[in-house]
Amino acid sequence: MVDATTCCTGCGSVRILIDYVGQYWDCGGGYFMAFPNPADSYVDIDIDEEKMAADGISIVNEYVLTMVDKMGTVKYTDEFKEFPYKIDTKDMPEGIYIITLTYDKKISTIKVVIEH
Repeated sequence: MVDATTCCTGCGSVRILIDYVGQYWDCGGGYFMAFPNPADSYVDIDIDEEKMAADGISIVNEYVLTMVDKMGTVKYTDEFKEFPYKIDTKDMPEGIYIITLTYDKKISTIKVVIEH
């Protein structure tokens, strides 16, 4: 996701979402996973505690989760402290979503596909 400003004075800013094409999408973090993916009625977000501990990152945090569709529209947001975390997706339209987890001044993203 990229936040950008146009060259047009007074036109505001835009948010650009691009879709990574490939089998593996890590972006250098890899602390979180989403399953099942593709999801139907729910998706669980879980944490790789061993990897976080090995990298010196505390797993005891408050997490802010935001889920946006491919147009950048926020479809779900919540704050939580425990894993696994379940998101009800049965009423969400099919498509590609980006889940952003903010914690301890860090940000991680996960790509999720919803198929009914």
